[in-house]
Amino acid sequence: MNYQRLNIEGIMRVCLNLMKKAFFIFVLVLAAVFLITKTYDTVRFKQNSDPLFLLSESIADSCKGVKSRFNCYDDETLKLMDPPRSLSMKEAFEVAKYLQARYYPSCHSLAHRISGKEVQKNPDKWKEVISHCPEGICTSGCVHGAMVQRFNKDSFTKQEIDELVPEFKTICFLNKQASPFEVKSCYHGLGHLVMFTTAGDVHRSLAICDQVSSTTYLSYPCYSGVFMQLFRPFDREDQAVVKEMREKIKDVPSFCKNLAHEKRAVCLIETWQTLVGKESFNPEAAKRFCSEAFDQSDPLTFTCYDYLIGLQINRLLVHPEKAFDYCHRLSNDLTGSCLGLVGSKFIDVGRVHIDKALDLCESAGKYKESCYQSLSQGIIFNLVWGSDEQKNYCDRLPVAYKHFCKPSTTKWF
Repeated sequence: MNYQRLNIEGIMRVCLNLMKKAFFIFVLVLAAVFLITKTYDTVRFKQNSDPLFLLSESIADSCKGVKSRFNCYDDETLKLMDPPRSLSMKEAFEVAKYLQARYYPSCHSLAHRISGKEVQKNPDKWKEVISHCPEGICTSGCVHGAMVQRFNKDSFTKQEIDELVPEFKTICFLNKQASPFEVKSCYHGLGHLVMFTTAGDVHRSLAICDQVSSTTYLSYPCYSGVFMQLFRPFDREDQAVVKEMREKIKDVPSFCKNLAHEKRAVCLIETWQTLVGKESFNPEAAKRFCSEAFDQSDPLTFTCYDYLIGLQINRLLVHPEKAFDYCHRLSNDLTGSCLGLVGSKFIDVGRVHIDKALDLCESAGKYKESCYQSLSQGIIFNLVWGSDEQKNYCDRLPVAYKHFCKPSTTKWF
């Protein structure tokens, strides 16, 4: 009987202790929820109290249901730079940043138009406009737009072009805070620009790329801008620049194959969408294209995959859940590296997508380590080393993968 009583008392003590622990855990959870909610409310209040955020929301509302929604975002934001609002370029880019975070993943054309409009006010201050372009937003469209607007004239004489080359060498280094990626992206814009100044003369444009580039890291994107202008003109004005040259090219692959090795490679890659049309979204077709165009031992094979993955980024930003399927089908052996590359390109488009890049690797399952490694290698030139953004990225890496976050010893340019 005494044994029974002791047993019951013991059970009651255990139950009481469990109840106390449960209550303590409940209080902790409640406190955590309160703190999270309080933090969220504070952030939301700060965000909602920013007049530029409210303007971005107003633009998003007015463009709902519009067929060309992204064009609508461009047009409505540009209107804010005119009276009565008269937003500065800096303020217009803040609106663009809010739009990019919530509605407009790339916003490259919007950045083009904002900086172009600013240069239009006073063309002599185009360098100043470039030096004030914000980093890590809208895929470096600001620099591209300012350059194109400054040199927007029908044609240049050979002497004028020769005089411009020294300026072309310095354009991409005007912003001292630019990351290696942004300098590289600027050189891509420079490739487009020299096609305008040479009236679509591909060979002269490629020669200028060589003159203004100190390394292949810079010459390749310049070539890419030249060939993109040739094979994928953006609008009617772009089409007019290359019309005569395109009429001379009867066989695109043969045209590319007659160029020197590096130029031939970039030319072939830039023809991808032109040659395959709807197949450009098919990873098996991309794999076939790169393996047929380049020997597997050729370093340019990676450049091919890198570029073709880049063509999918706007689509994958909207549907990041499709990245795993795309990468797995592109290369079963390199699925993790591909996912990291996709995440890196998310950040290329805009630093507002850092969370999305990290989430991609965190959900990569058995490919998590190779994803984080590939992503961190991209971060080396996406973000300025030592900047708050770079430190924030490295701080947020899981402990097991923090060793991937280290400065590069590569001399980019």
